[in-house]
Amino acid sequence: MAVTLMSNSVAFLELSDCTSGTQRFPGISQARMEERLKAALQQRSHLLNDSELQAFVACCFESLVWGRGDQLHLRDQLGIGVRSSQKQGETEEGIIDIDTFNLYSSMNN
Repeated sequence: MAVTLMSNSVAFLELSDCTSGTQRFPGISQARMEERLKAALQQRSHLLNDSELQAFVACCFESLVWGRGDQLHLRDQLGIGVRSSQKQGETEEGIIDIDTFNLYSSMNN
């Protein structure tokens, strides 16, 4: 389990592009998620246009940030809450924090 947490933290920190809270914890914005998924799905561009990709990203991001689709309700049990971004010049929005990232990464293992 410790190795999984360490390897997840490396991936998380590479993806993080904003911070949250007064302690400025790193987080992943919806824009970064879209950027990375667009790169990952570039060979599928003939099947998935930009607006479809944006809709897919929005659905996945909201599911992660707001806990939709979490049938085990682990977010509530672990006390994982929604964090807001503190990216300079942006309005507040939800972000994927490291707890959420680790939770969903480990659910699929």
